[in-house]
Amino acid sequence: MKGDFEYIDALVRSLNTIKEMLEFRGFNTESMPKFSPVEIRSAVSTEDATLNFQLKHREEPTYTADVRFGRVTRNSFPSILTEILELGEDKRDIVFIIPEKVAVYHHIFAKKVWMETKKLISFFTPSYIVINPLTHVLVPKHKIVKPEAAQALLKNIHALKRQLPVLAFHEDPIGRFIGAKPGDIIHIQRPSPSAGVYDIYRVCA
Repeated sequence: MKGDFEYIDALVRSLNTIKEMLEFRGFNTESMPKFSPVEIRSAVSTEDATLNFQLKHREEPTYTADVRFGRVTRNSFPSILTEILELGEDKRDIVFIIPEKVAVYHHIFAKKVWMETKKLISFFTPSYIVINPLTHVLVPKHKIVKPEAAQALLKNIHALKRQLPVLAFHEDPIGRFIGAKPGDIIHIQRPSPSAGVYDIYRVCA
């Protein structure tokens, strides 16, 4: 239940992973607030939104990451969508850290927001990100291919983007973590007993 020891403990331990995730996505985390366990426990018992913060992208100062804490119900989806629509052309990632399990309706809503606004939103449960999944020994290296390099890559591997295997937008936990958007090509390096590593590519859709 929200507010219990397990949730607060996971929230405290997930903050470093949230920082690593935002750094991986290219955001400047130097100004990310540092919350003590006491502050987090107090916020959870009153209003999670006091933990919310914003960061700027290292290369695009107008590109913002909003990190928001607290429960998100399906009834709140229309107001969230309205708020995002009001942002206009602002380039923004919105990361929701929620106490409930990420469910199918979160995946569907994230896709709806992207299709209607081209804003990336993603939902995470603290217990899932107490450890950075990219550092797990069983998780291969993932990287989003830069748009300017994508065409040359496709030519080199003699493939069209639509021919690549699909990485499901928001449903794939690693794709969600690295901030993959529909249309992005994901470069995955898997270990190989004969070649050392081998490269595979997927398209986020």
